Amino acid sequence: MSTKIQLPFKIPLWFKNKYAAVSAIFLFWLIFCDEYSIIERIKLSNELSRLKQLEKFYFEEYEANKERVENISGDVDELEKIAREKFFLKKKNEDVFVIEE
Repeated sequence: MSTKIQLPFKIPLWFKNKYAAVSAIFLFWLIFCDEYSIIERIKLSNELSRLKQLEKFYFEEYEANKERVENISGDVDELEKIAREKFFLKKKNEDVFVIEE
């Protein structure tokens, strides 16, 4: 007494092979389900490249600010110039006019 089950869809021939089926399940697991899946690795790689760009940006800003500090600390005229331009400081007998474009 043999009964065959009729499925509403046809199973692909390659999936009937147990090695191919196990390999397909394993690949599915690696791509989507694992803690270190390929999708997760792509996200981490993108995050790493973004952080490296930020590191480069902040290092360049640090170098530029370091140079500015060296210029300011050695020259009183440069310090006065920056104080007047950025902080609108003035002497007692002066008037400061700010023109915005």
